[in-house]
Amino acid sequence: MIIPFSPTYIDDTIVNEVVDSLNSVWITGPNVKAPEEEIPKFANNNFINL
Repeated sequence: MIIPFSPTYIDDTIVNEVVDSLNSVWITGPNVKAPEEEIPKFANNNFINL
């Protein structure tokens, strides 16, 4: 079985978000919470646990 690979798109906005999270005292704060809420919506699956 061959799984196709697609290069990851990372622009300055994403890099800045990561840097902001790393520089924050709240490494598990709002910058982490947002994707945890958006991924199940995107996948149309409420049972995804991150």
